[in-house]
Amino acid sequence: MIISENVCYKYDDSQNYILKNISLRINPTERIALVGNNGSGKTTLGLILAGIFIPSGGKVLVNSLETDQETNRFDIRKMVGFVFQNPENQIITTSIENELAFGPENLAFSSNEINEKVEWALNFFNFMNRRNVMPVQLSGGEKELLALASILTMDTKFIILDEPTSYLDWSGKSKLMGFIEELHKRNNVGIINITQKKDEILDSDRVIQLKDGEIIYDGVPEGIIDTPDLKYLSDKATYTTHNLEVEQNEDIAVRARNLRFNYDGEFSLNIDDLVFRKGEPVGIVGSTGSGKTTLLQLLGQLVEPIDGNIEIKERNSVLFQFPEKQLFTRTVIDDVTFGPKNLDIENYLEPAKEILNTLGIPEQYFERSPFTLSLGEQRKVGIASILATKPEILFLDEPTISLDYRSISTLVNVCKKLIEERKTIIAASHDLEFLNSFAKRIIVIQNGKIVFDGKKSLLFSSEGLMRKFNLYNKVVTEVYI
Repeated sequence: MIISENVCYKYDDSQNYILKNISLRINPTERIALVGNNGSGKTTLGLILAGIFIPSGGKVLVNSLETDQETNRFDIRKMVGFVFQNPENQIITTSIENELAFGPENLAFSSNEINEKVEWALNFFNFMNRRNVMPVQLSGGEKELLALASILTMDTKFIILDEPTSYLDWSGKSKLMGFIEELHKRNNVGIINITQKKDEILDSDRVIQLKDGEIIYDGVPEGIIDTPDLKYLSDKATYTTHNLEVEQNEDIAVRARNLRFNYDGEFSLNIDDLVFRKGEPVGIVGSTGSGKTTLLQLLGQLVEPIDGNIEIKERNSVLFQFPEKQLFTRTVIDDVTFGPKNLDIENYLEPAKEILNTLGIPEQYFERSPFTLSLGEQRKVGIASILATKPEILFLDEPTISLDYRSISTLVNVCKKLIEERKTIIAASHDLEFLNSFAKRIIVIQNGKIVFDGKKSLLFSSEGLMRKFNLYNKVVTEVYI
């Protein structure tokens, strides 16, 4: 059992508490959904329950062991596993096989046990033929699966998952959540799932909702799912629309010809001729590991192709899949103004503040370190940073990950405004509802090749095509019925 008693938490340099008087009793037989808006304290609470963070006040016990006692840390690590919101934060070895073996090795499992668990994980997560591949070469979704697999090889009694399906395609989400259900029911593993998704909440036994660092609900899913605070979890999100008018334009903004790229022979991307028009809103979709991020990085000229060329005539900015990769200064406002300052954009400060406010970052956060923010808040700062440079072309890689409904709605409105200003937006995402809200054209990538390029209505209205490309989303498809 995990018990928290009057837990409070604040960062050393802050006067404000992120968590306030959190008292919980969590049994290993429970499957819990931990929900709340961006910045409500979900991830922090998960890290405290796992014994990774030590509370500023109160205490946490895992099977009667207090987490603030250093002598208990090893035993607690054996009982509670944590899958981070950004899987790169916990991947440390140089191959998939070594990553899977690292945990049980350090917990002194026998050689036979380690080999058995590694082989099982390689097979279940489809890594068997890639066991020697470096994790850095994996896509975001594949890294998420590897991080979870590395926790499962350690036989923990509790698993805390921080938005585990965010980087996964529809098939990967279904498989992962099915396995978690089986793990919970058959092995009596306690599950704490930090999530924004309604289906994951409804699959839980218990829901804990945080707001401003306090528990405002603790009960069954049916008692919370239709409340105003969780409006963003409705079946048909209100930001879904397909009526945005886009002016036709023949001016070419980006063109890629005979594009070739590969990762040490493990993955190859091949694009013969791809054109994006000025002011065109485009969505790029595909299964986990299909090449979406690679294509965006090539188009944004962050990586060099092996062959071919890319023509891009105007200023462009790229939003990374992991936002903290592009945050590096002392404060939020320094990060957002770094780009325009170095591009000699005049009068950049007030527009930067306005962008932050629009995206939901309050003024009291401007002087905070961006690394003290939640991942959702970091993503908003990352978006603000690229918008502040006034690009004509925006490459967005999974821009809605970790954002709550209100934040996604705001981002949709920002995108629509940019389109009205004839900016070109090229967004890669598993969030089809988001893409449906503003994109007019959808490109589907499979195994590094374009297999569909056309109007979104042709794709999203066809259940056959959606299932063929492993994209089926009932909510989006029903919009066109």
